Amino acid sequence: MKFGAVVAALGVVAAVAGAAPVWAAPPSCFPNKATVAFETSDAAVAICTTDSGFRYKGHALNKDTDIEVPAIAENRDGGGVNYVAKNQGYTYTVWNSKRLVIIGPHDEVVSDETGT
Repeated sequence: MKFGAVVAALGVVAAVAGAAPVWAAPPSCFPNKATVAFETSDAAVAICTTDSGFRYKGHALNKDTDIEVPAIAENRDGGGVNYVAKNQGYTYTVWNSKRLVIIGPHDEVVSDETGT
């Protein structure tokens, strides 16, 4: 199952258009700063820095659906940081190396993509 199907299944804010949307960039963090932002073949993702921490913003390109939830930063062994957001049993992990992994409520890998 791809990211868009997961977001739609979660019952989060969703809008389906007749044609696939065209995105020039990942979701905006305005007025805050994007810590990580990239696009994969199925999703556009941004980790936004806010006064209270981080927010995960995701947009499923093929379904025109959006999700925005709080995220936390985790230090990785060997250096680097990844960002983790959870919503309705799903875990969204974003690496600053532009990788997005979505794990479903039964610990199954729903999506594992590298962005540009």
